[in-house]
Amino acid sequence: MEINKLTLCSSSGPVSPAIIAVMDCVYVAGSYDHTDADAVKSTSATGNRTLVATGDWRPELIPYLKAAELMPASNDLLVTLGGELGMARSFMDRIEPDRTMLIFIAEDAPGPERDMVPSERIAFKNLLNDAQSLTHEISLGNVIGVAEQAISFVRASSCGGVSGMALGAKSHALALAIAALSESRLEVVVRVPTGYKGLDVEPSGPIHLFELSDRFEPCSYIET
Repeated sequence: MEINKLTLCSSSGPVSPAIIAVMDCVYVAGSYDHTDADAVKSTSATGNRTLVATGDWRPELIPYLKAAELMPASNDLLVTLGGELGMARSFMDRIEPDRTMLIFIAEDAPGPERDMVPSERIAFKNLLNDAQSLTHEISLGNVIGVAEQAISFVRASSCGGVSGMALGAKSHALALAIAALSESRLEVVVRVPTGYKGLDVEPSGPIHLFELSDRFEPCSYIET
């Protein structure tokens, strides 16, 4: 991962450039309620919370993770998914991909046996009805597994570019970022809601710690 030089700032202005060789990322999972379309109306102050954000969402292309070709003639689509499948589908419909890969969180993947809001179940069925769609379920903390799937998908693509939509867990979004640093045809797009409902999900799940190490020689960046 290429995280080389940063300019640190303080209250008194810029300070000397720093070199970062290792970056730690901490992620704590929460528990969402896939059966409650509007948990704000619930009288309970504890327990699972709704997964629906408020406001109109807009896509945001991460500048450092842009593809080499910004507007290819054809595109494949790779999407990491969590909840809010209806919202995800509206994002995906903006691209007419030749192929689509869907990556769900294995511990919380939707399916026929899981209780879901009716609208979300319809969106889930529509996602799976695409004949050109590949589906994988990968564990929440398996960043390497998601990155490997993404890299394999990009390298097997015959399109000019691949759009990676980070619409699921933050850990899976991290995997797309790592894959984009490896593959010049992969761009990463995130969603930006205008706000979340007042009842936030408590970070009650497992704690995941990811350590990213840059493969550069620090001394080569030091002027002597």
